[in-house]
Amino acid sequence: MSKLIEDSTKYKKILREGSVLAIDPSSTSIGYAVFNKGALMESGCKKYSGAIHKRFFKLYQDIYYLAQNNFCDLLVIERLRPSSTASRKVYTKHQLLWSVGVVIAAAGLPFIEVSPNSWKATQRDKDLDKTDENDAICIGYTPINLARDI
Repeated sequence: MSKLIEDSTKYKKILREGSVLAIDPSSTSIGYAVFNKGALMESGCKKYSGAIHKRFFKLYQDIYYLAQNNFCDLLVIERLRPSSTASRKVYTKHQLLWSVGVVIAAAGLPFIEVSPNSWKATQRDKDLDKTDENDAICIGYTPINLARDI
């Protein structure tokens, strides 16, 4: 959690006053949430099918569009490591990690990674169902709430 606190401190002005794009990444779907001045403005889920290179290309286009059209200043994304993908039976480790790289490249923004344990605590506090969209909302709120407390 200390890296998250450090990053939230570093980007506290953006988290409080700017536009933030939060992403729950995957190679077959993404949850997304856009925040402006700490308030949720838009959220949703996008699904992808077909060959992996076509899914990644569409993912790149969607993230680029979201970041550009919402004038985002910062990306917040779930921190994934190879060991954390073991419980995800649908994805291979590589495809899930590659999707994170696609999101980071497409957004073209500085980014904060939020560990699953951190954002899941936010999800429990808000009593939200487990969906890709709600996951992205919680991923975004986690550093925003930290920045408010700093």
